[in-house]
Amino acid sequence: MLVFVAMIVFMVDSPPRTGLQDRLAELRTRSKLSGRRIAELAQLKSPSHFNQIESGEREAPSALVLHAIARTLGTTVEYLLTGEGEPPTGEHLAHAIATAERRLEADSAATRAA
Repeated sequence: MLVFVAMIVFMVDSPPRTGLQDRLAELRTRSKLSGRRIAELAQLKSPSHFNQIESGEREAPSALVLHAIARTLGTTVEYLLTGEGEPPTGEHLAHAIATAERRLEADSAATRAA
């Protein structure tokens, strides 16, 4: 009985998931990357920013943040927000992540050289 009550309290206290959160979780899982790594590759301000959006702690991410995440995961802002269109194929997702990794390395090298 105690477990059941605890589950009800958890369900009441947890905000409902949005389509955005579900699509971010699905793409993170498919990418086999942590939320922290996606935030790093997307060059978000905080390593926990992606996880906060996915969990619903951070509502209404800016257009710039959504664009950075979409670019990193090989999709569009429209797909993230609405689910319209096709999710990225595994190949497209892998290519987008590799591109983001190269971009991050180039930016880091430029910062070190400056």
